Amino acid sequence: MKVILVDDDPLALKLLESELTAIGQVEIIGSYQDPRLVIQDMRAGLPDAVFLDIHMPFISGLELAEQILGESPDIQIVFVTAYQEHAVEAFELTAQDYIIKPFQRERLIKTCARVRRMLTLYSARRSDAALPVMIHCFKSFLIEGRVPGAAAVRWKTFKAQELFLYLLQHQGITVQKQHLLEHLWAEIDWKRAITQLYTTIYQIRMLIVKENLTIRIVNQDEGYRLELGGVEVDVLVWEKQLEQAPMLTEATLELHLKLFAMYRGDYLMEHEFLWAEPEKRRLRAIWQYHRHQLLDFYKTKGRYSEAIAFLLQVQKVNLTEEQVYFELMQLYQETGDRFSLEQQFALLQGMLSREYDASPKTEVREWYMNWKQTME
Repeated sequence: MKVILVDDDPLALKLLESELTAIGQVEIIGSYQDPRLVIQDMRAGLPDAVFLDIHMPFISGLELAEQILGESPDIQIVFVTAYQEHAVEAFELTAQDYIIKPFQRERLIKTCARVRRMLTLYSARRSDAALPVMIHCFKSFLIEGRVPGAAAVRWKTFKAQELFLYLLQHQGITVQKQHLLEHLWAEIDWKRAITQLYTTIYQIRMLIVKENLTIRIVNQDEGYRLELGGVEVDVLVWEKQLEQAPMLTEATLELHLKLFAMYRGDYLMEHEFLWAEPEKRRLRAIWQYHRHQLLDFYKTKGRYSEAIAFLLQVQKVNLTEEQVYFELMQLYQETGDRFSLEQQFALLQGMLSREYDASPKTEVREWYMNWKQTME
């Protein structure tokens, strides 16, 4: 395998070069004391792996690793450090491996073997036929497709998952690092936050490679841009197809119902990300408008039973919307179903009390009481 070495300590650099040469099956294509030269020289020929010191002048090992992976996410990073606590705290979950100085040859042999195994694995996965991948963001976050029979994606940290979703929401747009720090690491100081940002980006890139996804995270203008690379996102597919859908008629009703069913729940409903709330409200408003179109279609045609069945499905998706209960009550009045009407009012009272410690709004209570009086 082809490797480059980066360490500001010339003795450490010479020792590492000597040990790797002695192990064999390693071609050292670059050796650097100045980390600033690495990216420029790499563009002439990419290595399979980089052995990288953590503490260096001009640029930290973390930042350099992040830039290297921006050039090629398949490159294996091996961190070299004299500080045990840094390896355990920051790199055990992110680097392909780490080596504590002074290292033993036996440890280096194990590292080289691990890197070769991962290179073989990635090469085999890249040779497989591309599989269709769909990222689901309605209700729950799920990556569907990938390798046949693969288990659910396991994120190294919750923050890695959140950062991925944030970049996904802004896919195709370069998000400034400062913006990410303010939104995702506002509670800690800048120095620790930037380190965690680089570490988390590294985690995501390694997961993308491991899961054989065509997604890329590109460094640009002091920020990151997520490119889907052919991967589809249910939110984007749904919104695009809804925009292109023909007018709602009897002939297109089935199509509209299929589009409506794609909305399985609010955007990232099972997560409580404050930054996702505006997008959640925007998508829900589009869905609500489509719901009113379908409901008006059924009511205009006098197809009240179908309208009721439709709203009961809506209620399963959005159990806390008072208007849906009220609309069902009005439809049950049209069909003369007194029992179901009273049941919906009771369900509405229970939901509002349980979820909001509130009662039905005045308009609904007055409508219900007036209806009760007509039944006496």
